[in-house]
Amino acid sequence: KNSNNNTFSLEKSNKTIKEILAKHNINFDNAIFDNGAGLSRKTKFSLYSLNALLIHAWNNKKMPEFIQSLPIFGEDGTLKKRYANSIYKGQAHLKTGHINGVKNIAGYYQTTHGNRYTISFFINDENVATMQNYYDIIHLIFDYIESNDK
Repeated sequence: KNSNNNTFSLEKSNKTIKEILAKHNINFDNAIFDNGAGLSRKTKFSLYSLNALLIHAWNNKKMPEFIQSLPIFGEDGTLKKRYANSIYKGQAHLKTGHINGVKNIAGYYQTTHGNRYTISFFINDENVATMQNYYDIIHLIFDYIESNDK
């Protein structure tokens, strides 16, 4: 309970989150949030919903603060060492996440023409920790975007 004698629960929190997102036309109806940190096997939502949230965040007046909270590709965060010499270094703001059997990335990529794209992908595989191609996927996505960006 808080100072206003309101009782908190995970169920009420889920309902409130979905109502707030719905007001902004972001559909998380089928999402399941198990905790605020996101580190849970029970938390579930679609990539479509995540991208809608990223687009909304980009168009929000607080976007500059949000973007500054995301690591710069190849310069800081968990992708710093692996991509320090990447041709795409500095062109993306990406947040990574992982738990056993799951790896994901989400954020924004800016092309050499200056256009921005949201990026997100999840890999669910019990062998994901040993998957070298997980790291290649990022470059493949950037390559694809660059080759189709006009």
